[in-house]
Amino acid sequence: MKPEKAENSKEKFSDTLKISWVRSSIILGLIFLAVGLTAIFVLKILNVGDTQLFLDTKAFVKDYGFVGVFCATILAGTIVPLGSPALVVAAASFGLHPILLTLVATVGFTVE
Repeated sequence: MKPEKAENSKEKFSDTLKISWVRSSIILGLIFLAVGLTAIFVLKILNVGDTQLFLDTKAFVKDYGFVGVFCATILAGTIVPLGSPALVVAAASFGLHPILLTLVATVGFTVE
């Protein structure tokens, strides 16, 4: 009885793959994965981490920390369309605690 059950689950999975939007989603996901990995590779080759923009962002995070990220996310949610998600990712990579950073950024995005 168990092999029959496993066979039915295989059929259900293969039936799921026959649905066009599932197939399209998987293909699109693989394309985005390939593009993302290529972009990371190119940015590593170009050594983008030593540019002035990244050095300024690192200084901002060092000087203002969570308060700066909170204010930047509030501004991005209300007045100025900033790249605050990129700032949050940069702040995490520059050493701010990821869980606290997530909470601070979430509250900043929600407060308007």
